[in-house]
Amino acid sequence: MDTQILEGTPAEIRQKLGELPFAPSDPLRVVVSRVQDAAPEPGEGSFRPTEFRNGVPLLPRRPVKQPFDLALVRQLLDEEHIWIRRPSA
Repeated sequence: MDTQILEGTPAEIRQKLGELPFAPSDPLRVVVSRVQDAAPEPGEGSFRPTEFRNGVPLLPRRPVKQPFDLALVRQLLDEEHIWIRRPSA
């Protein structure tokens, strides 16, 4: 099942529906809800996904000082205070 969320005015949603790669005879389920601009409660952030992968919203990432890549993993492996239990042969 492929899931997409379309947001916008009714005219924009009609246009986006027409651009979807479905045949006119394909069955679809449409759920309509009105977006309310209610202010979030204090301490509660509002999450609106901007990216989706396989229909699942991706969570926002916080900025990091150093990217998590292979160089960082090698650096951590070389540090003396990190204990790694390697499987015995």
